[in-house]
Amino acid sequence: GTLRTVGNGGRVEFVPDGARHTRMMVPWARVPDCWREAPERYARAKFLAAQDPEWPADAGMPTAGDVRVLGEDGSITVETIALLLEHQVMEHVDWEEDGKTPMLPLYPAEAVRELEAAFGKNWAPSEADIRARRDFRGERIFTIDPWSAKDLDDALHVKLLPDGSVELGVHIADVTHFVREGTALDVEARRRATSVYLVNRVIHMLPKDLSQDYCSLNPDVDRLTFSCVWRMNMDGTLVKGAEPWFGRGVIRSCCKLDYGTAQRMIDGTIDKDNLDALTEEQWATDRRPRPESGQTLTGVIENVLLMNRVAVGRRAMRKSQGAMQLHNAKMSFVLNQQTQNPEGVGAYPIRDSNRLIEEYMLLANYLVAQQQLRALPLKAVLRRHRCPDPDELAKANELLEAAIGGGAIIEGETSAVMSRAIAAVQQRCLGRSDLGPLAAAFIMELCTMPMQLAQYCCASQLPEGVSPRHFALNIPYYTHFTSPIRRYADVLVHRVLQATLDDAYSATLPAEAPALTPEQLGEVADHCNEKNYNAKQASRASDLLYLRVLVSRRPMLQRAVVAGVGKDSFQLSVVSLGFSLRIYARAPPLTDAFQSCPFNEADQVLPLLPRRGSAKGGALLNLLPEDDPNVAHARAFEKIDVRMLEQVWVLIYARQDRDGKEIVDLMPLCLVDGTLRGDAVGPSAAVPPPPPPHLTESLSQSAVDIAD
Repeated sequence: GTLRTVGNGGRVEFVPDGARHTRMMVPWARVPDCWREAPERYARAKFLAAQDPEWPADAGMPTAGDVRVLGEDGSITVETIALLLEHQVMEHVDWEEDGKTPMLPLYPAEAVRELEAAFGKNWAPSEADIRARRDFRGERIFTIDPWSAKDLDDALHVKLLPDGSVELGVHIADVTHFVREGTALDVEARRRATSVYLVNRVIHMLPKDLSQDYCSLNPDVDRLTFSCVWRMNMDGTLVKGAEPWFGRGVIRSCCKLDYGTAQRMIDGTIDKDNLDALTEEQWATDRRPRPESGQTLTGVIENVLLMNRVAVGRRAMRKSQGAMQLHNAKMSFVLNQQTQNPEGVGAYPIRDSNRLIEEYMLLANYLVAQQQLRALPLKAVLRRHRCPDPDELAKANELLEAAIGGGAIIEGETSAVMSRAIAAVQQRCLGRSDLGPLAAAFIMELCTMPMQLAQYCCASQLPEGVSPRHFALNIPYYTHFTSPIRRYADVLVHRVLQATLDDAYSATLPAEAPALTPEQLGEVADHCNEKNYNAKQASRASDLLYLRVLVSRRPMLQRAVVAGVGKDSFQLSVVSLGFSLRIYARAPPLTDAFQSCPFNEADQVLPLLPRRGSAKGGALLNLLPEDDPNVAHARAFEKIDVRMLEQVWVLIYARQDRDGKEIVDLMPLCLVDGTLRGDAVGPSAAVPPPPPPHLTESLSQSAVDIAD
C-alpha cells in the first residue's frame, strides 16, 4: 500500500492496495526514514506493512508494526510483487543482499538440491526408463501451443486406420516420474498448487529445470509421458467397443507448432502442395520438423488437417448434446523485447487451432475421469462444475428484460436449456439494428456472471446425493489430467490413474495409489481450488497493471456496452478486452465533462448532457491519440442516454484516485453510430502471432484455460 498524512499532518496512515485489508495507523517511530525525509518523493511509493499484534483494543484503527519500502509506485516489478502479495500468491517477500530490493519468489533450495541429487544435471531418459514404457518415438508427434509457451504439457499424434477410423494419442508430461510423493519437491509443488501466469513472467509451480526442460515436451529430444490413446470415427464419436489405452510412454516430438502456424495450415495459407512458396513468417524454420527427425512438413500439415476435421465433428456433436461454449475475451499484450513495457493490446484470438487442442484435451480428461471412477472410485480426483447460482441468474434476467423486453430470459436447469436460451437472445440482438453483434457478444459475458467456479474434489468425499457432474460441459464426470507441469491437481490425478493400471508397460513402474486418504485428498483439492482462484485474480490484476501502464502513455478509444444502469451510476463493459468498470454519474471525473439528469425510472435511462467549455473536459479531449484507428468515429462529448446494452465510445486512460493511486478509468464520449453497430468489436489493435521481431507476446496467454 501507500503512506499518507492525515489531519494536520501529525499522523501517518497506511492505505492498502486491496479492499481485503484494513487501513492502519503508523507510529512516527515506525515510519521509514526515506518517507520521513522526503514524503513528497515517496507519496506514491509502495510500502509493505504488518499489523502490530499488540495494538490497543480501544484504538479506532489497527496499528502497523514493521513497515518497509518496496519501491517506487509505477515500477512494473514493484507493482507485480504488490499484486502477488495482495492475491496471496506470495506469502512473504525475499530481499536482495542489500536488504532493500525485493525479489520475486524463489524456489526452496532444499527442493532444488533434492531434484539435482535424484536426477543430476542435463537429465535424459535412461535405457531402463525407455524399456519400462510404451515407445511412441516412431509416431509423428508434435505440440501446438501459444507462441510464447515454454512449458509444453501436451503433445498429440493421429493415424488414419485401414477401417476409416482414426487413432488419436494425447501425450502428457510425466511429472510424477520426477515429483515423488512426500518429497520436499512434492511438498513445495503442493503448497504452490498452480503456476501463476502474469503478463511478462510466470511464477512456476515446479522448478525451471522441470517446467521448461525435463518435463517439457520439447522437440527432438526423448521425453517421458503419461499417454492416453483411443479410436475415433471421422464424425468425432468414439469407436464402439474400442477401449482407450492409458500408460507411461516415451515420445520424441518432431516440432513445436504454435496456434498461429496451425491456423494457417487449417486456412490453407500453408499449402502442402505449394511448400516452395513457404515463408519464415508463415512457418518459422526453427518450428519445422528437422530432416533428421524422419518427419516431413507435408506429413505434419496432413495430420493437423485430419485432427481438425475430427475435432470439428466432435465439437458439433458436443454442442448438439448441450455443451456450452464459454469464452470471454482475454487481454493479450505486445511487449517491447528490451524494456518489457507494453506497446499494444488486443483480445487473445480463439481460433480453430485452439479449438482443435481443446477438443482432445476435453476428451482425454473425460476418459481419465471415467477410468478413475471405474477402477479406484474411493480416491478419484474430479473437476466438478455446479449449475448457475439462481439468485445471480435472476439478476441477469432482470437486466435482459430491461434491455430487450419481450420475455427475454435465460433458464439454467441444464446446460442444453441454457445454451438454447442464450442463442435465442443473441439472435434477437443480431436482428436489431440498435444492438447488433457487440451486444450479442456481451450477452455471453452477462450469462457467465451467474456461473459458479468449477472446483476440484475427491469423488468419495462429496455429500450423499451430490453429483460430480460438470454443468457447462454437460457430462457426468470430468477431471484435469493434461497440465501437470502447472496444476498440482493433475499430479494427483496421474498418481490415481497409475494405480488403476495393470499392463506390461506399468508392471515395472510404481503402481501405488496416493498415500493420502480420501479425506486428505479432499483437503488438497480444496487447497488447489483456493490457489487456483488466487492465481486467476493475480493474472487479472497483472493484465490491468499493464493496461494502466499502456494507457498512461497512450490512451486508447474502444467501444463499450452499457452493462447496467441506476440512478447514480452505470457499468461499462469493454467487451473486446474483457473488462468492465462502474462509472459514478454525479462525481468526478465524469462531472468534469458531463452533467447527469434525473434518472428516468420508467425507461431505465440516465441522460448525460455535455458541459460545454469545461477546462477539465477539454484536458481529457487532449488525451485523444490522433493516430488511433477509432478517432474518426468518436466525437467529443455528445448527449448520451445511458440505457442497458447501449453502445458508447469510451476513452481508456489512467488517472489518480483520491488516495493518489494511478488507476485505469473509462470516460464516455458519445454514442456509436448505427452504421458501425454491425461490427462485433470495431477497429482494434489485435495482437498478431508471431509478434514483430522486437516485440514479444505476453506470457499470460500460455495458460489460457479454454478447456476447464
